[in-house]
Amino acid sequence: MGVAPDQQQNIQTITRNFTLAAGVAQQIVPANNGRRFLLIQNTGINPLTLKEDAAPTAAAGMGLDPATSAGGQGGSWNPTEVVPTNAYWAISTVGTTVISVEG
Repeated sequence: MGVAPDQQQNIQTITRNFTLAAGVAQQIVPANNGRRFLLIQNTGINPLTLKEDAAPTAAAGMGLDPATSAGGQGGSWNPTEVVPTNAYWAISTVGTTVISVEG
């Protein structure tokens, strides 16, 4: 999961679910200097784009593929070597849903 096994039991996580309106960027993870775990997953049926610290455009950022069905497992991002402490924003040109888990 991106955290050494001996540290996993000590992490309290916060899960956030978002519905992204078409073409509207939204902050999905606030900056957190104490973050030790981060997972962002596209659970909707349309692609999304992520960017750190600022609102992305559909063409500028890291893309996450959609799920094959609503609520399914689409593309995800789970940094394991160095967990960033930045804020993250997402946008979808036609709208989608996304989940973030941090701890």
